[in-house]
Amino acid sequence: MNQELRKLMYHSEEVLMNNNFSLDKVNKFKKYWKQFKDYCEDNDILSFTDKTIYSFLLEQYNINFSEQKILSKKENKIVESMKVLINIDEFVINYMNSIKINRGIILSNYYDDLLDNYLKYCKEILNNKETTIKDKQVLTKQFLYYLESKNIRNIAEMSKDIINKYIDDNTEPISRRIRICWSLKCLFNYLFTEELVKTNYSYLIPVINRNTKNSIPTVFEKEDVEKILNYLKEDKTNIASRRHYAMILIAARLGLRGIDIKHLKWSDINWNEKTIYIIQEKTNKPVKLPLTNDIGDAIIDYIKYESPFKIKKEDDYIFIRHIFPYIKLSDSFSFHHIIKRVANKIGIDLSKYEKKGIHSFRRTLATSLLNNNVPITTISSTLGHCNIDSTKQYLRTNEEKLEECFCEAVGEL
Repeated sequence: MNQELRKLMYHSEEVLMNNNFSLDKVNKFKKYWKQFKDYCEDNDILSFTDKTIYSFLLEQYNINFSEQKILSKKENKIVESMKVLINIDEFVINYMNSIKINRGIILSNYYDDLLDNYLKYCKEILNNKETTIKDKQVLTKQFLYYLESKNIRNIAEMSKDIINKYIDDNTEPISRRIRICWSLKCLFNYLFTEELVKTNYSYLIPVINRNTKNSIPTVFEKEDVEKILNYLKEDKTNIASRRHYAMILIAARLGLRGIDIKHLKWSDINWNEKTIYIIQEKTNKPVKLPLTNDIGDAIIDYIKYESPFKIKKEDDYIFIRHIFPYIKLSDSFSFHHIIKRVANKIGIDLSKYEKKGIHSFRRTLATSLLNNNVPITTISSTLGHCNIDSTKQYLRTNEEKLEECFCEAVGEL
């Protein structure tokens, strides 16, 4: 089985690289291929079929192909990586056909300059991440090309009817239409702010609701969280147990995102003030959190007994690999397998949770704070959210309490 799958993974990687797929995209595919390989080994699967892949997606990520369910951006990437293993040749053909459309778009100098200025605004003023800017570039370019095709030579000539027709004529899958509407709303806000149009047409953008099943976030039971933490704290059988304990403790107590935990540096910690100050990877916004005694002790314990290097520089990453090369953890480092391994050891049934990753600790913390009557503004600040609406999505497990806190927050404004 191992040899068969390894050959397929190697062949798939070779085909992708020969077709000019970026190294970054190929590495993201390889991350999920490795998870699938581990799944097969853990379950003693000697040979696999398409059904094996479907079972992997269902059990590990709750992605069911028999349901017409809207997938998140991450879920789409996971499915995409598995499609490569199912039929690499078909995947490459479909992928190339999908990007030919945008590559063939050539804008006039006027719209090309407008697009460049807009993307510069997104980067310098809005501090959008590179991936967000790329999304906006692709989707905005298509809309500007549509305007040109309708003989709209100046953005000020854009009308309500033209915008409505562009939205109404769109027959893309619903997940794609959500992204299109988002990109249009961002563009219209920019055009109005820069006084390039007299009307902010963002009010025309329809609200496309996702499957309500996805609106209720996964929250771990408090007892399960403490069981996981206690096991990791006492476990000395794994070479990385202290590192894993410190990282998951940070997620459970402070609600930091997984990527921010992996990227923590010594310069982010002020031991005298007992605080952690970071610039969040996702939003590029700062957040300051308390360095609790148990987190401080866990980091010191990790450095003392497990870290390959005892002398640290400020720019060094706190959590690093335990085998050579001793560098920061890769973005593909997965917390899921740690949580799954521990849950199996101590008898926690993870099947009762829709999501089982590190982000569930973040949602669990938010819900716990809400249940303890912490103001929603404080919860939002703790999570590092830019606005309360983002926080509300985390707290839908207790709608009655959420409504009460939200009303209090509005009353303070």
